Amino acid sequence: MTTPIRGKFHSLTMVNWNGFFARTFELDQLVTTLSGGNGAGKSTTMAAFIAALIPDLSLLHFRNTTEAGSQSGSRDKGLYGKLQRGHCYSLLEVINWQGERLCFGVHLEQVANRDNKVNMTPFGIQALTGDSAPLQLLLSRLEDGRGQVRSLNELKAVVQEAGARFTRFNTISEYHHFLFDAGITPKKLKDQRDRVKFYRLIEASLYGGISSTISRSLKDYLLPENAGIRKAFADMEAAIFENRRTLDAIRETQRQRDLFRQLITETTHYVAADYVRHSAEKRRLSEQALAARKALSEERRILAEEKSRLIYLADELEHLASRERMLTEELDLASEHLARVLSGVKLNEKIAAYQAELDELEEKLAIQEEILAELEDEHNEAKAGRVAAEAEVDSLKSQLADYQQALDTQQTRAIQYRQAEQALAEARQQCALSELTPESAKSQEQAHQQAEQALTQRVLAYRQQLALAEAAHAQHGQALKLLTGIKGEVDRRQAWTLANELLEQSRRDQGMINREAAITQVLNDAKQADERGQRVRALQDQLAACGLSIGDEADLDIALATLDEQKAGLEQELAELADQQRQLSGKAQQIAPEVAQLRTRAPAWHQAQEQLQRLRELSGQPLVDSNEVTAAMQQALRLEHQAEQDKQQALGQRQQLEQQVRRLSSGSDADPRLLALCEQLGGTLLAEVYDDIAVDDAPYYEALYGPARHAIVVAEPEAALAQLQALEDCPADVFLIQGNPDAFDEDVLEATELEGAIWVQSGARQLRYSRFPDEPLFGRAAREARIEQLNDELEQVGSRYAETAFAQQKHSRLYHQLSEFVSKHLQLAFTASPEQALAELAEQQQQIASQQARLGEQQQQGQAQLARVREQQGLAHKLLPLSALLGDDSLGERLAAAQGEAERLAQAKELMARHGAALGRLAEQVHVLRQDPADYDQLKAQAEAAEAELSAARARTYALNQLVARLPHFAYADAEQLISQSSAMNDSLKAKLVLAEEARRQAIGRAEQLSGRLGDALQTRTALATGFDARSTTLNEFRQELAALGIALGPDMEDKARETKRELETELVHTRGKRSQTEAQRQVTKREIESLSQRLGKDGQGYYSARKLLVAHKANWARVERLAREHRVAQRLSRPELAYLDAEELRSISDKALGALRLAVAHDEELRDALRRSEGSRNILEKVRFYILVFQHLKARIRHDIIRADDPIAALEEMEIELGRLADELKQREGHLSLSSVEVAAKITTIIRREQNRIRQLNQGLQNISFGLVRGVRLNVNMRDTYARLLEALNDPEGRHQDLFNSKELGFSEAMGKLFQRLNPQLAQGERSPQVLGQALLDYRNYLDLDIEVQRGADGWLRAESGALSTGEAIGTGQAILLMVLQSWEDESRHLRARDVLPCRLLFLDEAARLDARSIATLFELCERQDMQLLIAAPENISPEKGTTYKLIRKVHGKQEHVHVVGLRGFAEEQVA
Repeated sequence: MTTPIRGKFHSLTMVNWNGFFARTFELDQLVTTLSGGNGAGKSTTMAAFIAALIPDLSLLHFRNTTEAGSQSGSRDKGLYGKLQRGHCYSLLEVINWQGERLCFGVHLEQVANRDNKVNMTPFGIQALTGDSAPLQLLLSRLEDGRGQVRSLNELKAVVQEAGARFTRFNTISEYHHFLFDAGITPKKLKDQRDRVKFYRLIEASLYGGISSTISRSLKDYLLPENAGIRKAFADMEAAIFENRRTLDAIRETQRQRDLFRQLITETTHYVAADYVRHSAEKRRLSEQALAARKALSEERRILAEEKSRLIYLADELEHLASRERMLTEELDLASEHLARVLSGVKLNEKIAAYQAELDELEEKLAIQEEILAELEDEHNEAKAGRVAAEAEVDSLKSQLADYQQALDTQQTRAIQYRQAEQALAEARQQCALSELTPESAKSQEQAHQQAEQALTQRVLAYRQQLALAEAAHAQHGQALKLLTGIKGEVDRRQAWTLANELLEQSRRDQGMINREAAITQVLNDAKQADERGQRVRALQDQLAACGLSIGDEADLDIALATLDEQKAGLEQELAELADQQRQLSGKAQQIAPEVAQLRTRAPAWHQAQEQLQRLRELSGQPLVDSNEVTAAMQQALRLEHQAEQDKQQALGQRQQLEQQVRRLSSGSDADPRLLALCEQLGGTLLAEVYDDIAVDDAPYYEALYGPARHAIVVAEPEAALAQLQALEDCPADVFLIQGNPDAFDEDVLEATELEGAIWVQSGARQLRYSRFPDEPLFGRAAREARIEQLNDELEQVGSRYAETAFAQQKHSRLYHQLSEFVSKHLQLAFTASPEQALAELAEQQQQIASQQARLGEQQQQGQAQLARVREQQGLAHKLLPLSALLGDDSLGERLAAAQGEAERLAQAKELMARHGAALGRLAEQVHVLRQDPADYDQLKAQAEAAEAELSAARARTYALNQLVARLPHFAYADAEQLISQSSAMNDSLKAKLVLAEEARRQAIGRAEQLSGRLGDALQTRTALATGFDARSTTLNEFRQELAALGIALGPDMEDKARETKRELETELVHTRGKRSQTEAQRQVTKREIESLSQRLGKDGQGYYSARKLLVAHKANWARVERLAREHRVAQRLSRPELAYLDAEELRSISDKALGALRLAVAHDEELRDALRRSEGSRNILEKVRFYILVFQHLKARIRHDIIRADDPIAALEEMEIELGRLADELKQREGHLSLSSVEVAAKITTIIRREQNRIRQLNQGLQNISFGLVRGVRLNVNMRDTYARLLEALNDPEGRHQDLFNSKELGFSEAMGKLFQRLNPQLAQGERSPQVLGQALLDYRNYLDLDIEVQRGADGWLRAESGALSTGEAIGTGQAILLMVLQSWEDESRHLRARDVLPCRLLFLDEAARLDARSIATLFELCERQDMQLLIAAPENISPEKGTTYKLIRKVHGKQEHVHVVGLRGFAEEQVA
């Protein structure tokens, strides 16, 4: 093994510093002196050296700041003004302890601003070859031979080209770690505090003297920073600290578990509910958009069909309109023809009626004539009978009177016979009938009577006319005036006719007026009939619009029967549809409970599946059925028992290792009673004497002393033996070695080292052979190595214990979870998935819903049809009472006739109102108009001629009457023969006279009666003749009107015309109905098209809105799903059990979770802001981001020292397991809480004694140092009284202060703080709490006072103070103390490196002018003895005899200035430029 050498600084290279463009100072192995006047550059050179060692601008502060950058408030602190513009370098070259050449330094560059800031970049160069000069690396040669400073990147490139390694350090800590690892700095500068110590050390060295800063904190420099004592105390108090740590870990784990569980649960509820709701919303929007698109397509199809139908209906409507126009024209013609036919028929009827009346009048007139003739005959017969009766009476009277005179009578009869013969002759003469016989007399009489009667009629007429004329001669003008007042100007010749017509019209009008109520009733009936007819036609039109053509009652009956059948069929169909609907509803109701049951069971099934999947992941088994679950539960129980055994085994091993570590950490592995013996005997354990030996030497010394390695080194063994004999409690073997603990002599045994062993001669006849132990425990380094090894083993055992405890908890939890799964979810977990059954039932429900919808549409259609049928039935039933009017075309005619009658009645009433009185007077005087008074004479002549002719006719008739009357007298031919008859005839005559008188009376009455009847008959005949004449005139007018119509009436012409009109009307009504229906359909279609267009627009907008919503939702949802997939949270958010809740329930879950989350994240600003951004029902993307952020937050919060999972959910499981493990560990560590105050006091005492020994060893190197009157320097270590009392109280065997340490409410350090306050009540502790005070009491350095003492002349050892020493003495003493600090740091670092490294030792001195030559020589001797380098800045009048001296001379050439350097090696050495 190569012996290490001490590292040395080889050179310092400065580039582009003030006065030094490029200068390399080769450093001497001992002392390098910089000599020159003020401003020559000595401080600048040292500043460059120090800047390369500590490139920390927060620490660098050079007192000579008279150059640039010295103003107050400047951040320069004397460095900015020492640099030139551009790249500047300070590079140190070192040969380290391994002989390796290293370069390190800083790159500096001025930053031109008001602060005069300097940028510093540390770097290092390794693996340099021997021919690479620093300046060749830092400068590049230009073409003119001048040099140019390279930038840091250029330097890196050059170094790498040279085959070396260039390292640029980003932090000062990395730079100092590099220097420590390379063996350059004596101490590992871990942080700013260490750098401050190092800089204060250099600063104290630079300016000389005893630094008050270092003197006050000398314990921090010389004594280890609580490493040993704190570690020892940590070991002693491990149980307490571990217990607290365990408690804190449990609390933290519980808090994190609760936090994790709350955050995970509430965040999952908060986000998953909206996630599932938005997923369902996406499906709903998709279904809505698809349904809208389907409905839109259907509406477009229907709209196209409706438009096509509208075009068809428009064409059909145009066709029907043209046909309607044609039929209307034909109907008008048919109506006109029918009107002419009806007029002709009416005229014909009137003609027939008038003709019938004429015939009747003529017949009546003939009858009247016959009656008149008969009456005249009867009248004549009555007259003749009366005359005959009178004559018979007279005859019988005369006969009776003359009866007495039989002869007279017979003579009279004879005379009568002769008179009869004479009457026959006269009749023959008067009538000019020579052939007249008595037998033909009767017939001739009748013929002449008829002729007489005719003549009598003429005479009576003439007499009547003449009488009227005579009566009206005076009234004719007045009657004519009345007639002209009524009719206007009239022809006098037509006055009679017109007056009769007017009176006839007035009589008719009066009759109409008398029939006014009847006419009004007829008109009202006609109007009501017409209204009913209009209602009939309206109902027919409505029925025609419904497709029913009703022409007559038969059609109505057929339509009603058809409608009844349709209604019954529709009702039956609707009943069947209702039955089907009820059946489907029954099926749906049957399915609904099953669906509800499945939906109720589905979340539990999903939870069971989730739990089963989790158990599969935890157990690593498929768990396909309940048997495997039971087997897995049993296996988990077995594994838990096995893990419990492994845990207990690891626990035993850990306790053994902890006990060994605790024993070794106490300072020795010896019997604790030996420590007490050392205190009593005033000695030192041999192990403490060799406590600082190297690890490599530990096996040798342990084998050397063998069983005596636990011996006590005492100055006087005899006195120690006396004390041992007085002790009661003493170890069985106690080894005592005489010697000085402060300067122990190792030559107490004769030993020979062998290969891996040693033999020792204990006496003349006794040898001991001891092998080198594999694991030595002699010496602190060996113990620390062993402790480190035991700690490694303890860590491994602890890891194994943690693993086994974790496994035990894991298997235990798995067992409990399996058990819980068996009790809660086993029945559902392995059943069929309700999703499939729900899907099938959903499909069935959808089919049922579609069937119900189809049936609903059919029901709506059927109900609409039924409503139409019922409407048609209602119309038909409304028409039924009016069925008599169906096909009745005479309603209009009757109404027209009734209206005509009403108009004529009105006219009659008007006429009678205006001329009623005149007509009445005219009726009284109308007879005067019959004969115009202007024809009176002619009428009189005619009447006289007629009377004369009547007289002649009467004479002839009389003659014949006489003849006929005397026809019986022709029987008296034998009268003469009968004269002589008896007187019996007298009685007979009297009887005959009575009879004759009676017959006469009767004849007279009959004649009078017949005379009245004859007058009436004459008047009747006259009226009939007048009416016959008027009707004949009217009939002629009607015949003229009929001829004017131009039609030839046939027998069935009216029926044909009516049939033609009816057919045309029916066809027109049908056409109009069809047109109306078509128009209604067209209007309905147009409205439907408009409605469809509007609905299409709205539905189109709705579809596009739905599609836009769907696209926006899908885009947002795609981002959400992509985000969820990228962060692997989609499966966690897709909670299938939430899919069975509606939107309101999901929103309620999310809102409830939001309220809990607001409280849960109130302490975290980032989570609070993310939660605030995610609030709202539509911020699902922000919710997922919040979910991811929560998981990332929880991942960051996972304590990976106790939890291995990165997933928060898995971490929650591990937390549960870890809580169980920590609880068990807490129980195991409760036994470690029995640490005693005695052990703590022993540990602190041991460490204090060890450090005192180390300070004594350091003092040995400073005892021969002299500066001026100073002949030696040493450090004095004393224990403070107050702390000594504390240690005594801790060691109190009576335990008077154990109440503090046994309190469960107080920690050990707090108990120590309270004990210190109890022992030293006089000391003011300020605001320090017992806990803080106790922590300070755990630092052994607080127990010690460390003072610097110098031996100065006759005064002896005095405390070193700047006021008691001269400047040179103070500088020398300070350098010696600093050297001791460096040596202490090296010893401390040697333990850290675990290898023998000799770092560089270099101090500075900028005040060498204050030292005389002897003091400087002492410094040279100190450097040579301690193998240290020293850099001195001295005035130019000082030139040391040894080392290397550089003369610095600043020269100015114009505006340029530089420092001229001359190097010297002692007085005899050659000058070096």
